[in-house]
Amino acid sequence: MPYIDHATLDPADYVAFEQLLAADRDHRPRTDPNWELVFSTTSSNPGRQWESTRAVYRPTDPVFATTARGRRTHVQVYFDESGRALPDRSDEQRPDSPQAGRLAEHLPGWSVQSCRLNPGRDLAELLDKPWGWGPKPWTTTTAPHTALDVTGPTGEQLLLVQRSPGSPIVLGAAVPDGMVSAGPRRTPPPPPVTFSPDVDWASVADACRTLAPLYRRAAWLAHSNAVSHAVQALGHLTTARIADDGRAQRYWGDEGGFASEDARNRAAWQHIETALAAGPLVAAGIRAASVVEDYLDPALTADLGRLSVVENVLVRLREIRTGWQKATDAIVGHADEIEPVLRRSEALRNREAWPVARRLANSPLPALAAHVTPRIGMPADTRTEQAEAARARSGEHPAHPPSTTAAPPCTPPPGARHPAR
Repeated sequence: MPYIDHATLDPADYVAFEQLLAADRDHRPRTDPNWELVFSTTSSNPGRQWESTRAVYRPTDPVFATTARGRRTHVQVYFDESGRALPDRSDEQRPDSPQAGRLAEHLPGWSVQSCRLNPGRDLAELLDKPWGWGPKPWTTTTAPHTALDVTGPTGEQLLLVQRSPGSPIVLGAAVPDGMVSAGPRRTPPPPPVTFSPDVDWASVADACRTLAPLYRRAAWLAHSNAVSHAVQALGHLTTARIADDGRAQRYWGDEGGFASEDARNRAAWQHIETALAAGPLVAAGIRAASVVEDYLDPALTADLGRLSVVENVLVRLREIRTGWQKATDAIVGHADEIEPVLRRSEALRNREAWPVARRLANSPLPALAAHVTPRIGMPADTRTEQAEAARARSGEHPAHPPSTTAAPPCTPPPGARHPAR
C-alpha cells in the first residue's frame, strides 16, 4: 500500500498520532477531528525485548481527504518505545562509510553501500532485511554502528552489520527482493558468519564469494516453493464449486467450493500476487539453468516450449495490476466514500484477472523448477562444461539455446518488487 508522504504532515498531525496510540494502548476512547487509528502493532525479539512499534492511520477530515495528499488514503508511523512518533526519512542519500570502501576494493563486480540508519522507517527496514539471523541487536530507535548492503553480480543480497565499535562483524543473508511469505520461512538460508573487529577485509570478501552460491540456492528454493504453492492453489480454485443458493459466506465441502464467483476470484488474487512476485524469477532461473540436453529431451521439450506462454500470462497479470493501481491512485474523496469504490475496483480487478490466472493452474513452472534445482548454485564453469558435453552427445543445437554462463538471477525484473511502505 502506498502511504501518505510524511513531508506533507504537520507537527499537529504527529501529536494526534501519539495521542491516539496512547489512548489505544490504555484502552481509552479517543477521537481526533483529522485522524483515526486503523491498527497498531508492536514487535519484539525472541527474548521479548521491544524492537519496533508501528501504527497506520487514515484521515477523517473531508477537506484533508480530498487534497492531493489524501489520494493516498493511509499514513504509516513508527514510534519509539515510549510512544513518541518518529518521522520518515528514508529518502535521504545513503551515508558514506569507510568500511564500505574497504570491502568494495576486494569485491570487483559487487556493489557495497551503507544503509541509512535514521530512527523510524530506516531502522524498521533494516530489521526486515536479515534472513535467518535470529535476534537482531538493534531496534527502530537504536542503530548499529555499521550496516552495509552487499549485492553480488547475479543478485546475491548480503548484509554486514557491526553493532558497536570494537564489536564483532556479522555477515549474513538478506531477504531477497520479490520474496513472499510462503517462501523464506520454509527455506533456511546460509547461516551468518562472524568476524573479529580487526578482520582483514579481504577475508570478508572471500566469505561473500563463498556465501554467494549458497544464497542463490536458498533464494531459488524459496521462490520456487512459493510459485509451486501458488500454482497448486490456483489449480484447486479452477475446480472449486460455486454455490447457487445465494449464501454470502465462503464454505467448503468435500469437493471444495465458494459462495460466489467474486469470493473465488478474491481468494485467487493472493496467489496471483505470489505468482507475480516470484514467477518471473523462477521462469528466468529455469531458462538460465537449462542446458541443450533439456531441449532435446522429449519429456521436457513440451514444457520448455510452454514457458513463454507462462511468461506472457505473468505479463498480462502485471498489466492488470498496474492498471488497477493507476485507477485507484486517481480516486479522491472522503475515506467513507472511497472505501466502497475501492472494494468495487478490487472486485473488477479480480474478475478480469481470474480467466488469465487460471492458465497458470497447469503451468510447467513447478516441474521445470524441480528439474533444474540441483544445478542452482553450481559454478558457471561446471554448467558450461555440462552444456558442451550435451552438445557433443547430441550433435544438434536447439533453435533457441539457453544461456549457460550466467547463474539464475536472484533479483526480480521491474515491477516485481515489494510495494513501497
